[in-house]
Amino acid sequence: MAAEPRADRSVDVEQASAAGRSPWTMGYQLNERYLAWDSSAQRQLILIWVAQQLDVTLPDVECRVAQLTLLLPGLDARLDRMQAKLVLALVSDLPAVTARILALRQILPSLNLGLLVAQHPWVLTDVSLEHVLAKVTQLREALGTRADVERVIQEEPMLLLADIKQVLAELQRLLPHLDPALVLQANPSQCLDMQTAGMKSSLEIDGGTGAA
Repeated sequence: MAAEPRADRSVDVEQASAAGRSPWTMGYQLNERYLAWDSSAQRQLILIWVAQQLDVTLPDVECRVAQLTLLLPGLDARLDRMQAKLVLALVSDLPAVTARILALRQILPSLNLGLLVAQHPWVLTDVSLEHVLAKVTQLREALGTRADVERVIQEEPMLLLADIKQVLAELQRLLPHLDPALVLQANPSQCLDMQTAGMKSSLEIDGGTGAA
């Protein structure tokens, strides 16, 4: 006796949905086209690609990511939205990245480094520690010893790439009756020139890697 043709289970799922019943109560496996694409799927694809590039297992990459997010808790929530090549850059040499994170914490001890790197990963991948230290020193000299330089950097990390003297000179030109250092402290995110602001867009498009 010939076997009866199997019914289209997708129809059953649609009927169950129309009847207000959950599809999983039907006892069938759901067709993939009924599954929602979510952040966990995106993250898994990123990690699979990274594992392939490093020629290691997926659990190895997951372990590296877990270690990285312990150092930078704010990074975990953004991982599924980061470009795969950036995740690769962060986990390919974890000891070096860890050493860099610890060094940045020495330079900027009160700054929320996890949040900073989550929003601006180029801080870890695109600028040298010497450059960061030089910019922090310039800001402290320009704003004065009482200024909260770390708060200023937290609000506008692109100051680490800006010409501080040029920024202050432009503020002086535009607001001749105000102290440019005080203006920069009060509204750091509003004080960058168009060129530096454009660098931010370039870094975001590039994914935070490969900039000079």
